[in-house]
Amino acid sequence: MPKESIRLKFRDLDCTLCGSCGYTVLRKKTEREPTEEDIKAMFSYEELSLPGRKNYCGQIVRCAQCGLVYMNPQFAGMDRHYEDAVDDFYLSTASGRIATFERDMRIINRLQKKKGRMLDIACSTGMLLDIGRKEGWKVEGIELSQWAVDLARKRGHKVQTKKLEDMHFKENSFDLITMFGIIEHVPDPLAFLGEVKRIIAPDGLVVITIPIGNAFKEKVMKKDYYCLQHLTYYTPQTFRMALLKAGFDIIREGLSEKYKL
Repeated sequence: MPKESIRLKFRDLDCTLCGSCGYTVLRKKTEREPTEEDIKAMFSYEELSLPGRKNYCGQIVRCAQCGLVYMNPQFAGMDRHYEDAVDDFYLSTASGRIATFERDMRIINRLQKKKGRMLDIACSTGMLLDIGRKEGWKVEGIELSQWAVDLARKRGHKVQTKKLEDMHFKENSFDLITMFGIIEHVPDPLAFLGEVKRIIAPDGLVVITIPIGNAFKEKVMKKDYYCLQHLTYYTPQTFRMALLKAGFDIIREGLSEKYKL
């Protein structure tokens, strides 16, 4: 029996980095509308990696002025799917993720000697929070997936099911903010980075990871690089532009490989 397709909502927008309305199309929107099964698969890397699984994405464009690659029109219904997301694949790859987070925390501790208040944005089930707490940080997180939040709370962590802009943190609240694989999912990255800048302490550290080029395609998705969940596709150059525009000082940048998942 044919599965019923779902009509997704999209919104037109100008470049989220420079505001230009000019662009060239890199890839047209997937012609077919996705089914409910497709939508579920889009929020599970395990499902996306299955043989024969076809990904779905909106139109991908490159800004004619600054070169940013982004989805336009932009998928406007992301939050609900993250709130309902259950990702057992994340748990099944825990050993590789923990090894990656432990390595990252060693670097963080060299860069930020003051072990005060730490916020992990999109903290999932709290694996990084576990490591931060063990290292002496006062940890907390925010995460949209109720399934992930429940697991993080069982580990004893303070985690809220809210978006960053809805938390209304006080200025200069945190000594460390981590954002691993989140900024490419955010509808308005500059506004998001601006809020992060507002709540980080003047001598605080913000650590961000983003997928670059085909690394995400080859190592995780094992197929099409573009996907519905990623609204922006940064290069080192365009992400550097975004950070500087948001008022950050860049003290270290480089490529970081994940341990085998």
